[in-house]
Amino acid sequence: DVEYMYDLSIVVYSDYEVEGIEIKGTNSPERLAALYKAIQKTFAMWAGGLNNYLQKVQADLKLDIDATYLTFNYTNTLQDVYHIPDNLVLHIHGKAKRGDNLIVGHGSKGDDFPVKQLEIVGFQKKPLRIGREIAILRKPVESIINANQLFFESLSNVEYITVYGFSFSSIDMPYIKEIFTHVKYNVKWH
Repeated sequence: DVEYMYDLSIVVYSDYEVEGIEIKGTNSPERLAALYKAIQKTFAMWAGGLNNYLQKVQADLKLDIDATYLTFNYTNTLQDVYHIPDNLVLHIHGKAKRGDNLIVGHGSKGDDFPVKQLEIVGFQKKPLRIGREIAILRKPVESIINANQLFFESLSNVEYITVYGFSFSSIDMPYIKEIFTHVKYNVKWH
């Protein structure tokens, strides 16, 4: 809505600093990259903080400690709560406890977003072109899959795949398709 866009414009056009990342100037690609880095760093701090609560979490699933795990979760839940060895867990979007640059974002392409005319009180009516701005927040799924080919190739002898807490949203479907290309046709899904 217009009020939200006005609030966003205050943030986008103000100079500020987030945890050592200085964000200045106009809406340039460099500024957008700095904004993304600030979002990424703030999210990593939040996700890393969640690891502090894992000692209070009760394991409510019976998980095989010898199985291989693909997780979209940034925390050490599998390792700290279920005692799964770290070498059997692939944190596909990074691991907060390890200090990785966590991969956050969406799956839409910049041209998926419409160009709209907005009139905000006190501002001239002009096209709002958010495609480029939104594109910088796109998750590089294809690159992530390519970087983890050894993991996907290791799935060739898997007999069972059990899915917990996965939304099957469109952003994550390329991962599922990649799994399908490497497992046997008769693998059992639960």
